[in-house]
Amino acid sequence: MLCKTCRHCGLCEGDGSFAPSKSLIAENSLFFSRPVKPPLCSPNDIGIALDIGTTTIAAISVELSSLRICARAGDENRQRAFGTDVMARISHALSADGLEEERKTVCIQAASLIELVFKKTEMLFKDEGRGKSRPVKIVVTGNTAMLSILCGVSVKGLASFPFEVKEKFGFETEAKKILSDLPDFFYSVPLYIPPVISPFVGADTTCALLACSFLHSEDYMLLCDVGTNCELALFNPRTKKITCTSCASGPAFEAGGVALGMAAEEGAVAKVSYSPKDGFFCRVIGDIKPKGICGSGLLSAVSCLVQNGFLDSGGMLLDDKESLFIAPNIFLTQKDIRSFQLAKAACLSGMQLLLKKENLTPQKISSLFLAGGFGTKLNAHDASVCRMIPSECENAVVHAGNASLSGAVMLLLSDMYRDQCASICLHSQSLDLASLPEFNSMFMASVSF
Repeated sequence: MLCKTCRHCGLCEGDGSFAPSKSLIAENSLFFSRPVKPPLCSPNDIGIALDIGTTTIAAISVELSSLRICARAGDENRQRAFGTDVMARISHALSADGLEEERKTVCIQAASLIELVFKKTEMLFKDEGRGKSRPVKIVVTGNTAMLSILCGVSVKGLASFPFEVKEKFGFETEAKKILSDLPDFFYSVPLYIPPVISPFVGADTTCALLACSFLHSEDYMLLCDVGTNCELALFNPRTKKITCTSCASGPAFEAGGVALGMAAEEGAVAKVSYSPKDGFFCRVIGDIKPKGICGSGLLSAVSCLVQNGFLDSGGMLLDDKESLFIAPNIFLTQKDIRSFQLAKAACLSGMQLLLKKENLTPQKISSLFLAGGFGTKLNAHDASVCRMIPSECENAVVHAGNASLSGAVMLLLSDMYRDQCASICLHSQSLDLASLPEFNSMFMASVSF
């Protein structure tokens, strides 16, 4: 691990507890579903990409001539002080003072991370005897609410029905006009913010779709960016349309609200297995005494309980137990399992409704891209066993890492990719799950194992 505490930013494999079922084309830890050609430029030219997530902000600097990642940085989004979820932050930002408070917070943090990766790159170039690095482009992506707050745009349209986007972004400006805390030498560096698709399908999804080459395939493809809020997108090659939606899955995928939940750091249970002879065995990050359980460990544990008959199909622990020990001092409660069920039901029902909208069966999906921090570590078989994804899609899973950040890097390389982003938005339609009459019944049916 690069960090003492894994923030699920997708910049690396974190605790390494997953094994991808399919591989994407990997170039220096960036993931693209098709080859990407670096531009003709000076070897000292660098670009910086920043992904402002609800939970984490991740930044990387890239040597543009080779697509080599020079430096990385990530941190928990300090806007967490105004609420752990998007809607809480939107509510706080409805007043002018609240919006300005959140804007300053994210702008200071974003500028700090950009400056940090630039300084790390300068040190790298100095060590290599290459002279000074030169920042020539910045791309900042994120969901619609995060970008609106970053730019000081009113979020009133995102607060209530009918949800509306006041600014669809997709523009370039001087970096210091958005991030005034950047050093003066960044003043003339262009900063590009990709377009958003809808109020709750933002530029992070646009970038992820770009990295996964949606619109450039003859096959049906599905994207699931897994997190506290799951963004989903389905590509139909017959109509060349992308149907998108988002669903609130809650904090369980990050072990939030779990009795012994913790970040994916040393001491976290990351994988659970069972044998009738030896009982439960827990793989613990750092190979030390377990302290708690992280998101990937929760998925693994629930899958293990389902496969070995400790849970009924409704998710109840057998013998009316309220908790079950999987290691000394490490247990799962019935409430923990319920929280996971609600999260995975949001994910599965969202996929099923997208498929139903296009009159497709899961067998038609050629590639199911799983993105985001939890998606990167997600074991496809465990997800299938738990009915988090359709079982027919298990062998179609592609672990896409931080696909949003990869797409943002593509936008550093060529205006051609900006045109592709615009085309993605043009060919995308947003589906409001809550407005569908079958949503409640499908969600409830997805709760069971």
